[in-house]
Amino acid sequence: MEEVLRGQPIRVIGCVVSAHAHAQVLAERLRRIWNSADASGLGWVDGESPKELAAAMASAQSTASIPVSCIDAVFVVGGDGFLMETYHAFDGTGLRPLLIGWNAGHVGFLMNDAPHADDALQVQLANFRNGVYTTELAYPVCAQVQLRDGTERTIRAFNEITLRASGRQAVRLHRWINGADLGVFGGGGFIVATPQGSTAFAGDAGGPLVDPAVPSLVLVPMTTHRARIFAQLHNALVLSPHSSIRVDVLERDKRPIAVETETEQITDVDRVLITSAYRHGPSQAIALGYAYAPDGRRFPARVAKKFIGRIRERH
Repeated sequence: MEEVLRGQPIRVIGCVVSAHAHAQVLAERLRRIWNSADASGLGWVDGESPKELAAAMASAQSTASIPVSCIDAVFVVGGDGFLMETYHAFDGTGLRPLLIGWNAGHVGFLMNDAPHADDALQVQLANFRNGVYTTELAYPVCAQVQLRDGTERTIRAFNEITLRASGRQAVRLHRWINGADLGVFGGGGFIVATPQGSTAFAGDAGGPLVDPAVPSLVLVPMTTHRARIFAQLHNALVLSPHSSIRVDVLERDKRPIAVETETEQITDVDRVLITSAYRHGPSQAIALGYAYAPDGRRFPARVAKKFIGRIRERH
C-alpha cells in the first residue's frame, strides 16, 4: 500500500551500486548533489555490495566515518534485478531499511528515474531529505516446499515464485486455494506473483498488471493444455493476500517440477504451500521509496512510461 510520508526526513544514506558503468556515473552524481546540500547532519555511506552493507548494518559495524547505525535509507543504483538482490541481502537480517532505487538498468519499473538536469535532481533529493516522498510496502511471497525425501525448505521472493516443468513432460499439479479444490492443472507450470512482480514475468505470461496499492497474490498459468479432456481453469487469478495455495505434484518421476525464485531453484519437489507475507503484518514488508507524485497517479504513469513509452496526463 502507498502513503505519502511527511515529517520523516532522511539525513544519512547508505548506497549500493551495480557494476554497470552507467550506475557508477549516476551514483557519483547522486553523492555529489546529496553532499553539496546546505543542510546539517547529512551523511553518505558507500557499501561494497548489498551483502556487505546488510551485514555491516546488522552487526552495527562500519569502517566509514559515519556509523552504519545512523543510516536512514539505502540508495540502490542499478536495475530492478539489483533491487531484488539488495532485498535478498537484507532479508533474514531482521532489518527492513527504506530502499530507494535509482534506475541505471533497462526497464527500472521499480526504480526512480533520475532527471537529466542537476537542479531537478536536487529538488527530488531535497524532498527525500525533508520527508516528502511516497512509500510502497512490498510483501514477499513465501513458499514451504516439501521435498520427496520428506525434508522441508522455506523460501521467499520479492517478485514471484514459479512452479515449472523441469523435465521433458508437461506438469500435472493438483491445486487447492483456501481449501477449495481447483482440480489438476496440466501445462508448463504457473507463476504466483506479488503486485510488484505482476509487471515482470507474470505480466509477460499474460497476467494482469496489479497496482501495488492492492495487496494480493497473482496466480498466472503458463502454456495450459487446451484440450477438453484436460478441463481446467485457463484464467489468471487475483487473490486475497490472506490466501493459501497448496500444490501437490502428480506423477513426480515422469513429470518433475522445479520451484524457483529470483535467487534459487529447488528440485525433487513433492508438495508446495504458497502464501503472502502480508498475513504476518507490516513488520514483514519491504518499504520502497519514490519521489513524490500525486496520490493514485504514480502507478498508471509508470505503466504508461515503461510499457508504452510516454506519459500523457489529462487534468
